[in-house]
Amino acid sequence: MTATPLTCDGCGQDGRRYRRGLCGTCALTEDLQAALDDGHGSIRPELLPLFEGMRQMDNPRAGVSWLRRPHVAEMLRTLANPDTAITHETVDAMTPWRSAAYLRDLLMHHGVLPAVDRHLLLFQRWLAEWLTGIDDVAHRRLLERFATWHLLRKLRTIVNRQPLGMKRNQDARRVLVQAAAFLTWLNDHHARLGGCTQADLDAWHTPPPSWPGGPPRRSCAGA
Repeated sequence: MTATPLTCDGCGQDGRRYRRGLCGTCALTEDLQAALDDGHGSIRPELLPLFEGMRQMDNPRAGVSWLRRPHVAEMLRTLANPDTAITHETVDAMTPWRSAAYLRDLLMHHGVLPAVDRHLLLFQRWLAEWLTGIDDVAHRRLLERFATWHLLRKLRTIVNRQPLGMKRNQDARRVLVQAAAFLTWLNDHHARLGGCTQADLDAWHTPPPSWPGGPPRRSCAGA
């Protein structure tokens, strides 16, 4: 029987055709097969749950559009390569970070990656990138130790009980930014963290005269 304009040439189901006689689902399936090809004409077995889950999405056109983005195609090619470990660390190295975070959510949702608190992962990724922007090596080491042994330990304890949430993620970032600003302030005032006095803390906590009534700075003790 000759296919009608409302019959998919791929699956034979009635419905609006998306391209070359294929419905949206079949077009998405075709694109996913190409994106997840392991280089030998097959989908990498570890990625089959992602393939099966995505091809059944309610809005296949959105999936097709997402796959067309060059950075998305590159990330999926990386994962499809049998020589690449499919781990959270691999996704951590991908850019841009927002697209990598979305891909991570998909991989966790479909069971390709173990479930991990996404806000904790986002904080860890932000931390690694943020630390590279701290020019003072001594300050960077101090902040890294503070983040590792205080903030991350605290966040992981929370995650063991409940989801971290965006607010705690943002609060932890603010604490670090303030801690970095305090170290810079000490340096500008020829003071050292080890010799920090109450007078230094009071001076840091007091808003500058040019910002009357502005938000007080956080002290190093508060961080």
